[in-house]
Amino acid sequence: MKNLLVLTFLIILLIPSLAICQGLILKSALTSSKLVGDDTEDLTRTQRFQVGLHYGFTLKENLFLTPGINYSQRGAFYEETETHSFFQLPVTTTARAELSLDYIDLILPVKFIMHDRVYALAGIYGSFGVDKKSEFTWRECVDGNCTGMKEDLETSEISDSDNGIILGLGLRIINNLAIEGVLQNGFKNLFDEEDKVTNQSLNFGVAYHF
Repeated sequence: MKNLLVLTFLIILLIPSLAICQGLILKSALTSSKLVGDDTEDLTRTQRFQVGLHYGFTLKENLFLTPGINYSQRGAFYEETETHSFFQLPVTTTARAELSLDYIDLILPVKFIMHDRVYALAGIYGSFGVDKKSEFTWRECVDGNCTGMKEDLETSEISDSDNGIILGLGLRIINNLAIEGVLQNGFKNLFDEEDKVTNQSLNFGVAYHF
């Protein structure tokens, strides 16, 4: 509830700016996300999505400020499979865990036009968590007969916020439409422990300029 109130307040502050901005930008992207840091070597990327609304202000020729707000999904995936025999019967055991972290991102990037159609993005972001869940699945198959279990894992120790930097490149393919590739790299430790674990996402999507 606290995060929702803060977000509502920030949106209200942004409304007057929308009236004087030089162009709205609608963005949508597929994200390849994982956790990086200490003891995360066994984690793999999970596929999510991101959508947001940005608006542009000219700072000087070829340089623009494009703040915005995104709904962004991040997380990580783990899977391990073991195969052995039991009284000459094949046994396969699979353990799978998936972490889903949903955020509202407030983003402040600078856009630099490098060429007529190519531009670079660099900036910072801060995120408020809107949902988080972690699911564990275990499955064992003995000679084709399978049993298993599924349960939700505790997520209270995971931080409700995030922050970091974004770096990216864009290519305008037609007048109002561009494709973008963006690295979103978190700085905030997601766990209250000595080991540091942060978010990292690779976002590939489109940007439509109104």
